[in-house]
Amino acid sequence: LAAKFFKLQPYKIFPKVSQVTWIDANLVLHKGFDPTYLLDGKDIQFFAHNKRQFLWEEVVEIRRRGKDDSKLLDDLFRDQRFDQLALLQGRFLNSKKTEDICSFYDEWWRRVLNGSIRDQISLPIALDSLNKKIDIQVLESSAANEIFDVLQHNRFDVSMPGMSITSKIRALFSKILFLISLAKLRFIKIFKHRG
Repeated sequence: LAAKFFKLQPYKIFPKVSQVTWIDANLVLHKGFDPTYLLDGKDIQFFAHNKRQFLWEEVVEIRRRGKDDSKLLDDLFRDQRFDQLALLQGRFLNSKKTEDICSFYDEWWRRVLNGSIRDQISLPIALDSLNKKIDIQVLESSAANEIFDVLQHNRFDVSMPGMSITSKIRALFSKILFLISLAKLRFIKIFKHRG
């Protein structure tokens, strides 16, 4: 969840920047990549999912693999509003700082905290729930090959039996950094409010 905070609250962490590009840790950008060129007048960019087209297809797959809460997925599956939502990848995000984009990131973060942690689930629902006009560009998944290579994930989970001490320390350190960052943001808000 620590990485999700940095991914979904970029303009709170870096309030003075006008554009943010997020790449998951398992992506390697090709030499010469220019994120400003890619935006080409859009507010935000995503890649279409590379295996499935609609959210309901992803819900079926995630449920089959047991990668999220079954009750949550059942509730989503019953909501026919989500049947035709396009499936997007959250591994690469490129966005400009606008009020509507900041609202989108806040909504996505809320959806992760109160629903599915899976980007493929929470991202299209967050986009759909906003009544704001965001100029979105969905790039074909095949175009990703021109921008980055995908490496296999190394996942650290402190609850896994037999996990090495090094992995446990990495996971704990990541959680501590997240809590420190969160505390700093809360302190800044309190200080500004009192000042």
